[in-house]
Amino acid sequence: MRAWHGHLSVASSGRAVPDLTAARRLRAPALALLLLAPLTASATAFELELPLACTPGTDCVIQHYVDRDGTSGAHDYHCGSLTYDGHKGTDFRIPTLEAMREGVDVLAVAPGKVLRVRDKMDDVSVRRIGVENVKGSECGNGLVIDHGEGWQTQYCHMRLGSIVVRPGERVQAGAVLGQVGLSGQTEFPHVHLQLTKDGTIVDPFSYKPDVAAMEGEATCKNEIAGTSLWAKDLQADLAYTAGSILNVGFSDRADLKMVDIEGGMLHDPDTSAPVLIAYGRAIGLLKDDIQHMRITAPGGQVLVDQAVDPLEANKAQVFVFAGRKRPSQGWPAGRYEAVYSVERDGETILEKPFSATLE
Repeated sequence: MRAWHGHLSVASSGRAVPDLTAARRLRAPALALLLLAPLTASATAFELELPLACTPGTDCVIQHYVDRDGTSGAHDYHCGSLTYDGHKGTDFRIPTLEAMREGVDVLAVAPGKVLRVRDKMDDVSVRRIGVENVKGSECGNGLVIDHGEGWQTQYCHMRLGSIVVRPGERVQAGAVLGQVGLSGQTEFPHVHLQLTKDGTIVDPFSYKPDVAAMEGEATCKNEIAGTSLWAKDLQADLAYTAGSILNVGFSDRADLKMVDIEGGMLHDPDTSAPVLIAYGRAIGLLKDDIQHMRITAPGGQVLVDQAVDPLEANKAQVFVFAGRKRPSQGWPAGRYEAVYSVERDGETILEKPFSATLE
C-alpha cells in the first residue's frame, strides 16, 4: 500500500493513451475499413457540427488532433504534442467505459449519403487482443459519409450493434449514426473522425485549400494558419487547450490504478472506509507541469494539500491520488471537498473541484 497522510501518489501511462513513442508502435494506419474514393470537385464552403452528443470539456474531450508533421515526428495544428506520428483524424474521447456502456450518440457532422458501414467487431481494448487481431480492420465498427463536392467523413471505433444507418441512406447534420465504442485499434472509448477533400486528409481546425494537412515541416513554432471548418457556435467550445482534466472523484481504494478509473466503476466511500482517497486524471500535460490535490473535511480542516514534482516529460495521460487513513474514531459524516489542479509556468491552467458526502 502506498503512503498516505498527505502524500500524493502519481502514475502515468504511455499505453492507455499512446505517447509519441508508443503511438508509433500502435498507431492506426490508414484505417483500412473503407477506402475513400476521391471525387473531383472544386473547393467549397463546408461546415461541421459536433460528432458526439456531448459538451466539450465536460463529458468529452479531444485526445488527439491530425498530425501536421510530414516527417517521422509529430505536432498538431497548434505546434503542440496532442497527436502522434501519422494520425489522420480528430479523436473525441469520453471519460470512462461506464459512460460508453450508458451510451453516447455519434452524430453526422454534415448532411450527406452513407457510403459504407461495418458493424461486427467487439468492443475490447487492443491491449487485450493484440494489434495483429485487428490488422486490416483498425477502424473497428464505423462508416463513411459522402457530403458532395469531394468532401467525405469517416467515423471509427463505434459500439458493436449500435449503427442505425445503412449504405445509400441520406442523413442530415446532427442525425444519430450510432454510439461511441471500443472497437478496432484503440485502448479507450472514443470516435476517430477523419475528414477528406478529394481523397486528401484535411485538418478541420486549420484548413487551407490545395494544402495537404499531413505534409508540413518538421519545425513548427507558431499556430498553423488556416480556416476552422467547425460551425461558428462550436469554435469557442473547441478552442485548443494543451491539456484537459478527464476524471476526478473519491474512492476507498488504497491500490487505485488507471484501469479502475477508466472502468468508471469506483464508488464514493462511507464513514467506515479504511482510507479516503481523492483522484484526478488529466490528458495532454506538458513537461514541467505541476499537479496539485487539496482535500478538506466537513468542518473545514485541511486533510491534504500537496503538489507532485514537475512532470519530467510530456504525458498523453497521467493520474494522481492522495488521501489519509481512517482516524481511530472513524470519518466524521458530512461533505468532503477536493480540488485537483494543474499549474504551468506559475499559473493554474486547469482546475476541477469535486466532493463526496460520507454517511
